[in-house]
Amino acid sequence: MKKLGFMLICFLCVLLVACGNNDEATNESKPLITFLNETITEKDAENAKVSDEETLEDAANDLLFQEMLLAEAEKAGITYDEFTLDALVDQTHQIFEYDQEAITFLTAKSKLYNITPKEYIDTIWKDGLRKKLIANNYLMEYVDLTEGPESDIEAQVETIRTELLTKYEDQIEFHF
Repeated sequence: MKKLGFMLICFLCVLLVACGNNDEATNESKPLITFLNETITEKDAENAKVSDEETLEDAANDLLFQEMLLAEAEKAGITYDEFTLDALVDQTHQIFEYDQEAITFLTAKSKLYNITPKEYIDTIWKDGLRKKLIANNYLMEYVDLTEGPESDIEAQVETIRTELLTKYEDQIEFHF
């Protein structure tokens, strides 16, 4: 069960980590993808990267998937629990106090926006977590994250991604 919880947290982070708030992005950041009323910029993608090996295009595509999930969740009336969001933000603040890897990661992300790590956690990180919670709540309607091998879960998520890309293909504009 701990592995499942860790996997869910990793899935949240990998898929949707610190996606950033498009309102926070400056106009000088080059657009990578436009979907409905959202523009995913280089800054958003850089913020969403969880490793140096991940490309901006991969991060932008993950953000696109998140935005498609959010659009579907809104249609379905799926939202998030405020208590859970607050607990995740508090947990991030606690981890930031002692975990050097988290300190390094969050400090680097906060520098993208020229704000302190605390401000980053309380604004951009929190908004990213909110979006992650909604997207995951939507996914959990279609994927049982507690059953089956990880590869089966990943395959189910990839199927949903493919279906949404097909559904929204005429509403997505790639700029790379």
